[in-house]
Amino acid sequence: MLAWSVPRGWRTDNPCREVKPLKGGKPYEPWSWEAIDLLRSNAQREIWWVSALALFTGQRQGDVLVMKCTDVRDGVASVTQEKTGVRVWIPIHRSLAEILAEIPRRSIYIATNSHGAPWTQDGFRTSWARVIDRMPLPERLVFQGLRKSAVVMLLEAGCTTAEVASITGQSFEMVEHYAREVSQRKLAVAAIAKWENAERTEFVQRDSSPCTTPPVVDQPVFEKIGRGDMIRTRDPLLPKYRRTLRTEIHSFANRPTYRSQLDSRSAHGPSPKRREPRAKRHLCAT
Repeated sequence: MLAWSVPRGWRTDNPCREVKPLKGGKPYEPWSWEAIDLLRSNAQREIWWVSALALFTGQRQGDVLVMKCTDVRDGVASVTQEKTGVRVWIPIHRSLAEILAEIPRRSIYIATNSHGAPWTQDGFRTSWARVIDRMPLPERLVFQGLRKSAVVMLLEAGCTTAEVASITGQSFEMVEHYAREVSQRKLAVAAIAKWENAERTEFVQRDSSPCTTPPVVDQPVFEKIGRGDMIRTRDPLLPKYRRTLRTEIHSFANRPTYRSQLDSRSAHGPSPKRREPRAKRHLCAT
């Protein structure tokens, strides 16, 4: 607001200009299947119903609590996200279909509390905190982590960025951020598997197994061709023929004619021919 008001004449300065931004906190951790099973066995069924909706649809807590029974038709759930206003259509996962079949219809909303009334934001947060406090989790997980779990599971199943974004309604940049973590884990697992299954290579050979790599012979990297400053390179990462500024300067500075000119200038001072144009320009100016 202050930055907006300065160019419009509402303020003469921005006192927040020099305020350093706060460091971001630790990102949400996704829920593993072990933690999800632990939640299902320890939480009240009303808490688990909301959690399952968030997990299998990839939606936020506020959007899940206001999902109506009429939003699910023909195996597809339609959700209008409160934060972005984006409307997404999500096919119902078969595991979620089994959970929806056991939820009693006590309201126009799918998720209700133990009294059969729709959940409020504050009421659900309080009940959720009580469940998490008494669960023997290795680390404290948050409800938003269920949404990230949906993204990670979709990516691990082989879904593209566009396919995941069509389910969660997130931007491509956010999905690609999660995809980098998934790709790193997959690449690391594949690398260790190849390492364990590979035969012994020269890198892991012991002293008893002599190395078969031939010795490296020092060879010139560049060689001069022709009468000019063109050189040929032996480096496979460089072009075959390359003219470099350093080569041109070096070859020109080592010419006998240029050396003689430098010696004569240093002995007799600057040449008068170099001062003549300056004198003419001075006379013309006056």
